[in-house]
Amino acid sequence: MRKTPTSVAILLYMTCPTQRVAQRIAKTLVTEKLAACASILGESESFYRWKGKQQRSSEIVVVAKTVKKLFRKIERRTLQMHPYDCPCIIAIKIEDGYGKYLEWIRNSTQ
Repeated sequence: MRKTPTSVAILLYMTCPTQRVAQRIAKTLVTEKLAACASILGESESFYRWKGKQQRSSEIVVVAKTVKKLFRKIERRTLQMHPYDCPCIIAIKIEDGYGKYLEWIRNSTQ
C-alpha cells in the first residue's frame, strides 16, 4: 500500500484522570475504528502549570495507533468523553516501522 500524507501512521498520546476514563476512551476509539489499537500504559505522575499554579497529579497514559486523516475525528470523539477542560491529545508521526504493522494500522481504521 502506497503511503499518502493522510494515511501516514501516527501515535496518539493522551492522559486521563482515571483508569475508567482511559478504558472508555481506548475501547471507543478501537470499536469505532478510529484507532487500530489503544494501549493503556498505566499510572504516571504529572507536574504542570494550570491557571497560574504549579500542579501535580496522577494520570493514566493512553497510546493509540491510527492514521493522520482521523486525528480531528478522534479529537472530537475524545473531547466528548474526557472530563478535563484542556486534555492532552497529541499526535506523533511514525517515521518508520515494520511495514506489515503499519499496513495493519491503515487497514484497521476507517
